[in-house]
Amino acid sequence: YIPARIGRGFTAILLTIKSICSEQSIRLHKGSAGGSTFSWKNGIPMRVLDKKYNTPVLRKYDLIRMNADGVFMTRSLAENYPYSELYKAAI
Repeated sequence: YIPARIGRGFTAILLTIKSICSEQSIRLHKGSAGGSTFSWKNGIPMRVLDKKYNTPVLRKYDLIRMNADGVFMTRSLAENYPYSELYKAAI
């Protein structure tokens, strides 16, 4: 079960990313410029993008009621493997 507010925020950022760069794999939800944290080659920093851009806009227009850190600040989305149909985390 994914709460509606998380689903709306998640959908908004995924659609935005795909509309800007359709070849970007949204399964690779961790990316980093530095080598000090785990990330995938060609990954995308979803938490950073969500916190800086997605959630503030959704909150500004009262489209989502979410903490300032955004929809990606949940342990169920913090796994070190790509999202897939066989996603092992308990969401």
